[in-house]
Amino acid sequence: GGSVSFEVVVSQDGTMEGVSNLMKNKFGDIRFMQHVDNSPLIKANPGEMDSYYKIARHYGWALGKLFEDQNVPWVIVLEDDLEVAPDLFHYFAAGAELMRQDPTLWTVTAWNDNGLPHLVQDPETVYRSDFFAGLGWIMTRELWSELGPKWPKAYWDDWMREPPQRKGRSCLRPEVPRTVTFGQIGSSQGQFFASHLSKMKLNTKLIDFTSRDMSYLLKSNYDPPFLKRVAAAPVV
Repeated sequence: GGSVSFEVVVSQDGTMEGVSNLMKNKFGDIRFMQHVDNSPLIKANPGEMDSYYKIARHYGWALGKLFEDQNVPWVIVLEDDLEVAPDLFHYFAAGAELMRQDPTLWTVTAWNDNGLPHLVQDPETVYRSDFFAGLGWIMTRELWSELGPKWPKAYWDDWMREPPQRKGRSCLRPEVPRTVTFGQIGSSQGQFFASHLSKMKLNTKLIDFTSRDMSYLLKSNYDPPFLKRVAAAPVV
């Protein structure tokens, strides 16, 4: 329990001087990587947006660079338009330990797609889910060795959700989101931002998950009571 600490690495895609100058002048003690790749994009359809291809290319490059360091067992992936909860890193640290124990878990995500204020209330509850939500998540060295060689050219998050990648494995996700996005302006052009994303609830309570017994999330402990609740639920 107690405090958790992580090294921060910032990876910039492109050469916008405002970003690189900020990192060099204000955050010079933080590891900074810059991805510059001006090679032509090979798109499935000519009308597709370049941005989704550039994002996937940057993700693949950055993750590959990070795992060149043999001492890195896993990384937390956060995008630059996310606000994080005070216990985000406690949550991820506890989740990573569960992943180490349970091979049926393939990642931990900070996001709940249904994390609207009227739908969520318990900041201490975590669920197993078949759906990869993203918006703050863990990539392990083992998973990268599996996915890296076939990393997609675009739409990396949708690709992660496909059966050949998920392979029946589950992820952990909180009831109350540990990240929210303020990215109204960006590659997705604000899609669903006003109607849904902007209304998500961000947890404000510090829960030290690292000092709690989280073993109820191991598959052997989680599935029996879950299936019992499903079987007892009224048919509507």
